[in-house]
Amino acid sequence: MCGIAAIVCANGGLARQVLARMTRCMTHRGPDDEGFEFIPLSGDPAGPTLGMGQRRLAIRDLSPMGHQPMVHPETGDVLIFNGEIYNVAELRADLVARGSRFRGHSDTEVLLHGLARDGDAYLERLAGMFALVQFERRTGRLLLARDPLGIKPLYLARVGGAWLVASEVRAILATGLVDGGIDRRGLAGFMAYGAVQEPLTFFEGVRAFAPGTYQWKTLGVDGVVTPGPVRRHWSYPAVDPSITEGDAVPRIASELDRSVKEHLLADVPVGVFLSSGIDSTVIAGLARRHSKDVRTFTVGFADHGDMGESEMAAATAKAMDVPHHDIQLTADRAEALVGPWLASLDQPSMDGLNTYVISKAVRDAGVIVALSGLGGDELFAGYVTFADVPRLHRVARSLAWMPPSLRAQVFRSLALSRPESVRSKVAEMGRAGPDLLRLYLYRRRANADARLLSLIHI
Repeated sequence: MCGIAAIVCANGGLARQVLARMTRCMTHRGPDDEGFEFIPLSGDPAGPTLGMGQRRLAIRDLSPMGHQPMVHPETGDVLIFNGEIYNVAELRADLVARGSRFRGHSDTEVLLHGLARDGDAYLERLAGMFALVQFERRTGRLLLARDPLGIKPLYLARVGGAWLVASEVRAILATGLVDGGIDRRGLAGFMAYGAVQEPLTFFEGVRAFAPGTYQWKTLGVDGVVTPGPVRRHWSYPAVDPSITEGDAVPRIASELDRSVKEHLLADVPVGVFLSSGIDSTVIAGLARRHSKDVRTFTVGFADHGDMGESEMAAATAKAMDVPHHDIQLTADRAEALVGPWLASLDQPSMDGLNTYVISKAVRDAGVIVALSGLGGDELFAGYVTFADVPRLHRVARSLAWMPPSLRAQVFRSLALSRPESVRSKVAEMGRAGPDLLRLYLYRRRANADARLLSLIHI
């Protein structure tokens, strides 16, 4: 995890002050190094200026050769980058064959040379997670790009004559140029689903850059930023109905193995978050296959042993013959960590305390990189939601002939023994009718529409 930031404004002195505030705000993302690059757009350091900064968490190439912002020795292009490129060995070999010369072995340097040679077309070759800003000196343009699934964050704001980009919302707020007013649409998304829905953020005027896209921005000598169209460098692949279960199982096994192996590429220790679930167990097993240095970590509840997964996780780690760390959390300790956890949130979330606790423990143990099974339940339908929605859809289809109000009453009767908040949600599902997507979204919600209106007075 690193932090990147950039500013374009008409005052070079202000650009330097503001960028320093932005990167300082993200020290926790990159405690190992800090760097700045300032480019006078008109040739006058006091005039319109592009500033680019980065806070570094060193994972690959721990030497100064991995320092950012990174400047291309021939083109003068400048790159700031947060993330990891997993097919970096393949990309580097190709660039060497094409004449590129490298000073270090970071994926940042590979990305810098690839973009200089192929431009935005190079994004389609990347396998990994990333958010980047590249200044193309020859054209005076700025390239923004984000990985296909938006694993790495990137936020934008335009205030008066200044244009801002950063890895965190709070870095943009730290500039003092954004008023920080609450965006009610972002608030509504948070109250409905437990997290703010992109491209919205919790604050007016700050927006998330779309996953899987890139955009060029032309920088004028007067400091005016002219944005080009937002284009996609990745889209969800089409479903292939011809693939059978017999085809899918070995392909998934191969892809998982390859992915875990690539995620282990680091010049620092790597750990695995291990629960009693299938997803993290598979990842830990594959990691152990490719590395002798993997350690596993589990969070348990000392006051409520029946709520934790420590016993099974420890047995799993023993069977795999990997060093295991069992972190037992008391109620008092959990309560004491709530404050720091909330303070560390960039965007509000109803979830994540467990991740914060285990991440802190892993870092305290000297492990810089950790793998988790996050996303496994979404990809392989592990949540009960995925079983509930098809059943509700069948019921809704059988009642499609009813008026929405009557259908809502029937659905509500299915949850008479549940709390009112649940009954209201179920009634809204009935009113939605046999619309699979709406049923899914209502099932995911933390609050029904009526509850939302009473809470936030929209």
